[in-house]
Amino acid sequence: MADLIRNERLKLLANWLNAGSIAVLAGSVIVPVSTYLYSAEQRSSLHDWGIFTICICVGFFLPLLAQAVLGALDDDP
Repeated sequence: MADLIRNERLKLLANWLNAGSIAVLAGSVIVPVSTYLYSAEQRSSLHDWGIFTICICVGFFLPLLAQAVLGALDDDP
């Protein structure tokens, strides 16, 4: 029974990591686009592109971490 609980907790953690990845990737696209469209004073800066790059990297790293978490599941139910 303890293995089933552990497996479910690991699956929930992996699901949370995937949801976080989706949120980070969506934010990394939505924020620069909305800044570009609605900001008249500043169009783009190196700081914005740095944050965009970091968010994209984090967004692609989190699903890999989720796969590693799922690799720790026990085979025996």
